[in-house]
Amino acid sequence: MRSSTFNRILIAVFLIATAYFVYVMFDSDSPLNFAEKKLNLGLDLAGGSYFVLEVDTSNLEDSSIEKALDSNIEVIRNRVDKFGLTEPVIQKKGDKQIIVQLPGVKDPSRAKELLGKTAILEFKLVASNFQSNMAIKEIDEYFAKGKINEIKAIGLKSNIPDLTESQLKKPFSEYIVSNGAIRPEYIDFIRPFTDSLFAKEKVITNKLELALMKSEETTKTLGLPFLIINSKAELTGAVLKKVDWGYSQGSSTELRSSTSPEINLEFDREGADLFAKVTGDNVGSRLAIVLDDIVYSAPRIQNRIPGGRAQITGTFTIEEADDLTNILNNGSLKAPLKIAQESTVGPSLGKDSIEKGKMAGIIGLVIIIIFMLVYYKVSGIYANIALIFNILFILGMLTMFGAALTMPGIAGIILTIGMAVDANVLIFERIKEELKIGKSVNSAIDAGFNRAVVTITDANITTLIAAVVLYSFGSGAIRGFAVTLMIGIIGSMFSAIVLVKSMFNTFIIGKKKQKLSI
Repeated sequence: MRSSTFNRILIAVFLIATAYFVYVMFDSDSPLNFAEKKLNLGLDLAGGSYFVLEVDTSNLEDSSIEKALDSNIEVIRNRVDKFGLTEPVIQKKGDKQIIVQLPGVKDPSRAKELLGKTAILEFKLVASNFQSNMAIKEIDEYFAKGKINEIKAIGLKSNIPDLTESQLKKPFSEYIVSNGAIRPEYIDFIRPFTDSLFAKEKVITNKLELALMKSEETTKTLGLPFLIINSKAELTGAVLKKVDWGYSQGSSTELRSSTSPEINLEFDREGADLFAKVTGDNVGSRLAIVLDDIVYSAPRIQNRIPGGRAQITGTFTIEEADDLTNILNNGSLKAPLKIAQESTVGPSLGKDSIEKGKMAGIIGLVIIIIFMLVYYKVSGIYANIALIFNILFILGMLTMFGAALTMPGIAGIILTIGMAVDANVLIFERIKEELKIGKSVNSAIDAGFNRAVVTITDANITTLIAAVVLYSFGSGAIRGFAVTLMIGIIGSMFSAIVLVKSMFNTFIIGKKKQKLSI
């Protein structure tokens, strides 16, 4: 009696949970969706972006490569989580690569920017006018030395076309306009030199370097501004405590240089002391706020700024402000990344896959339902009810856990359709054998379930172990298959051993029937 009561409670819990989450799956915006759950679709069904990122290990020792790779994966995962994506796949590939799958992403270029940004934040003093003019003369002298091959090599490596000898012999000052910006037609030509030539080869002496400003809409017509700044950072993002963004209210602060939105920085105690000292010692100078070697703003210091707070201002969009805040809060990459491969999966391909998967599932389900009805008659109805419950159970559990349904996951469901009735076939055949040797209906049912349970449990546990291994060591597609397989195994065992047995107890044994349609 206790066992029967427990089974009924267990069935009620399973049925209610399944019904609720299947309802939520079809209507995720329903006010009854208290848990705010929905069935997510994987990259192959919802569309999205696929990236293979390669870690630049040129400045790393062999012993630190793996550590840098693992750290980069963690940083990327934190960034992607804040990006608001569901079920992203982020995993290691080989010794130097990271695979990132972003299902449902609507802006691949924004995702690319988010993934690849190193996020090294530095505060550097801007050189005086005299120092800047001297630095430009030094760059001119370097060009005049006739190092055309070195300069050309940098340009070719950066895929810059039309590198003529006459272009390369020009002094650097001819590429800029009087307002201190790179001429629009030469921006692509000059950009590679800021890293590959001016910084690494130390063309500029006196511990100065050339840094480009953040590109704006006016860059195409007015040129790209640049600054000569100190090579040494006065303080870095390592002393940041918190970063957020908001809209300027129009009040004036010492480091505000333009309109909102703005990035609000809060330093820790060490950073606050450093920031107060830097601003106090350099009143009247400009302080460049540099992220990944790009100057975002360079406001003039009006007076000492205590309290450990500052703003990065500029012509940010809401998405840029949100992404920059995300990146700074979640840390810097330990080694630079470059995108080795990228592809975009359109939602139309996913829709086609879903339709084909539905069709395959429906055909398989109909064939099995007909077979069970023809071969096992009324008992086959019980098995079919359990089969349909098992399919709904898989979908409901995927919704409950917020897991993603992928094309391999649909394949897992279709496989489960076949596996789900396997347990019932074992039980029914055992019951038929017991009836043949003259046992009563009640005794045959009990013996059939009791003797088949061991075989069913062994078979399903071994398959479950295989699914766990697939999930632990497989890639995104394999894991999607493993998830649905694991849920399907649990559902099929429950439906065969508990649900079908309960139906036999209720409709056959409970009604004391002397014949069994099987």
